[in-house]
Amino acid sequence: MPKRLWIALCLFVSLTAFAQSPQESPSEKSYARAREVLEAGIKAMGGLDALRAINNISREMAGVRTDEGQGLRPVPHRSDYYRNGEAPVVNHPRVKHVNDLRGQRLSDSVDDVILGGQPLQIRNILTKDAANYINYNLGTMEVRQIPNAAAARVNRSIRYPEILLPIVWDRLETLRYLGESQYEGQKQLVITFAHQNGAQISLYFNAQTALFTKSEILSGHPVLGDAAEELVYDDWRPVGKLTLPFRYISKVGGVILQDLRATSITVDARLDESLFVAPEGLAKVERTPPGRKVVKWAVGNDGQSAPGGSSPPMTGLMRRTAARI
Repeated sequence: MPKRLWIALCLFVSLTAFAQSPQESPSEKSYARAREVLEAGIKAMGGLDALRAINNISREMAGVRTDEGQGLRPVPHRSDYYRNGEAPVVNHPRVKHVNDLRGQRLSDSVDDVILGGQPLQIRNILTKDAANYINYNLGTMEVRQIPNAAAARVNRSIRYPEILLPIVWDRLETLRYLGESQYEGQKQLVITFAHQNGAQISLYFNAQTALFTKSEILSGHPVLGDAAEELVYDDWRPVGKLTLPFRYISKVGGVILQDLRATSITVDARLDESLFVAPEGLAKVERTPPGRKVVKWAVGNDGQSAPGGSSPPMTGLMRRTAARI
């Protein structure tokens, strides 16, 4: 067979095989686009290698908490709070979050005076195998052994982008592209991924800057029903080799719940060891073991508990409030 004819035949077979190759499925196209968006977002923060090279990161934050629906009187919903900075503020929390990734330990402190004038000063310390809950107001410390300390530390810090986005990258096969959206007048590229606990989390990225705008998850709410929980990231600034947000806004059902602004963010700085050690003199308390006795409430026709009971069970909203306190 002449050489030219052989070459032409091979080229024809190759082109025919290529033409008959299967096209990308919608899932494959969605995954590929979502990966591009995520990769751009990680790059805008400094890159995956820089994020995974963090030894420790510390934040000091302060802000306001609105807790709409939990004040002394009903208040109108202020959907424009994000722009005008006004809201029915209930308290002014101060937070210190120190994540020692290389040392496998974490310290999370909250200092506040909540509605009614009650002081609130607590600290959670997570180590390689234990969790310490310190209540400075009561002078108590609860120590618990936890089966998966690494997961507990991640769950307490996943709200921060430098922790969340590398986790998403490790679950690339679950990525899907949802499309375009708008947030505060700016175009967003929206992707979603499945967390290892089964939660489906949507991630919004600014189409112009590629920076991470917010995360969003749909969850059940005792008052609102199915409602979106959002965590918005704003005021991005350089911190060493990274670019990190200095504002963190929590929303539930579109209502501002908490707005924290970082006064300081440090990466790979020398850590204050006292943050990971419980002070002396605290009374040790034990968590109530599982299988607690169930108390049956007898409620009379007047709505009051019958003799032998102190009060009817708390509603879901009250229970959430008490748990937060």
